[in-house]
Amino acid sequence: MSEIPGTGPLLEQCREAINRLAELSRRHDGSWLTLDMSMREVKAVFALASHGSISVGGLGRRLDIAEPTASLLVEELVVKGLAARETDPLDRRRTIVKLTEEGAALIDRLQQTRDENVIRWLGQLAEDDLRALLRGLEAIVRSAEACAEAVGPVERNP
Repeated sequence: MSEIPGTGPLLEQCREAINRLAELSRRHDGSWLTLDMSMREVKAVFALASHGSISVGGLGRRLDIAEPTASLLVEELVVKGLAARETDPLDRRRTIVKLTEEGAALIDRLQQTRDENVIRWLGQLAEDDLRALLRGLEAIVRSAEACAEAVGPVERNP
C-alpha cells in the first residue's frame, strides 16, 4: 500500500500528533520511572507476558539476542522474582521460562496505568469527536491488518 498523492503533509501532522500523545503518556505515567529494570529486562517481561511459557532459546530469538545472553537475562529476571525457570517435561535438556505472579502483576499494573490515562483523556472528548476518533482508529486497524496480511508474520532469526 502506498501513500495517496497529496497526503504527505497530513500524514506528517498525524505522525506528529501520535508522537505528542506518546510523549504525554510517558510524562503522565510515573510507574515506568520507578522500575528498577533495564530495557532488555522490560522487553523480556513483555515478551513472556505475550507468549506465555517459552524456552530460553525462544525468548532469545524473540528478543534477537544470543541464547547465552538470553540465559543471563532470564537469571536477572529470576533474581528479581519476575520469572521462573522449569525443565521442559518433553525435553529435559530445555529450560522453559514463564512469568511469576509478581511478573504478571507488574505487567497488569503498567497496563492498568496506561488504560486509566487513555480513559481519562477520552472522557474529555465530545461524543462527535469520540465517534470520529473511533472511525479513524478502525481505519488504522484495517490498514494494519491489510499490511500484516501482505507482509506475513515477521520472524526474527528463523
